Amino acid sequence: MDNNRNSQLRLAGIHEAGHVVMRHHHGLITPTVVIWPDGTGMTAPDGGIIESLEVRLDVALGGQIAESQAGGPDVTPTRELVDALIGDIEFGVDAEDLWGDYYQAVVTARGQRPHWTKADVTAALSASHERGRGALRERWTVVGRLADALVASVGVGLDQGEIEAIFEQE
Repeated sequence: MDNNRNSQLRLAGIHEAGHVVMRHHHGLITPTVVIWPDGTGMTAPDGGIIESLEVRLDVALGGQIAESQAGGPDVTPTRELVDALIGDIEFGVDAEDLWGDYYQAVVTARGQRPHWTKADVTAALSASHERGRGALRERWTVVGRLADALVASVGVGLDQGEIEAIFEQE
């Protein structure tokens, strides 16, 4: 495997691990997580509905925050970022590929709190970003172990038992 592909898979593993750790942080189960050979990934929800906007935002942003803590781009939620995201959403631009998890977080926030101003959305994302940074910092060893296991099982992924075993190693 060449270094570029290996780096891409490692970053995908860290990203998905960030979602898993944030789900665990909030007491949620993750039945499966996988990264694909093209460097994309998926963290499957447990089928339950997350009522708390705070928890939904924390889980949604967990991947991007983990990437940034691993040396990837820092996407701190600024007013300018939120303005651009909301502009894309309002103009009907499918910006998920461009904005990633932050796009989903803004769609979630505006869907649950349609009366919120852009400043409200920015504040909620900033608070979530800070919570996520703290939670991921505390469990950074687990993030690394999950990422390693995901890279080792590209296309197959980890099931709930394998995920829980990694948390138990802590």
